[in-house]
Amino acid sequence: MMYYYHIFWIDGVLTLVIAAYLIFVSSKLLYKSIKVLMLFTPSSIFIEEISTRICAFSEVENIHHVHAWQLSDDQIHFEAHIDFKNNLSLKEVNKILENIREVLL
Repeated sequence: MMYYYHIFWIDGVLTLVIAAYLIFVSSKLLYKSIKVLMLFTPSSIFIEEISTRICAFSEVENIHHVHAWQLSDDQIHFEAHIDFKNNLSLKEVNKILENIREVLL
């Protein structure tokens, strides 16, 4: 356009259009990156629902200090303190924890 029609302002306009497009596209990536870096809970995770389902186990008395955060696109970590109603053996605790892992998955 500049060479054949001597429309020199087209260079500035195209530069601004391309810059605006790159800012728009990269803003979504920047937002996702900030959420991962700041250890936000993913929007698809509902902490209250998870806590309710874990408390539904007959052996569980209470769950508190519940945290879920995303480390990468496919890794979500979960941490919580779980109080049991009775003293349990390690074998029983491991069985309950396996059931809780199934709920989390």
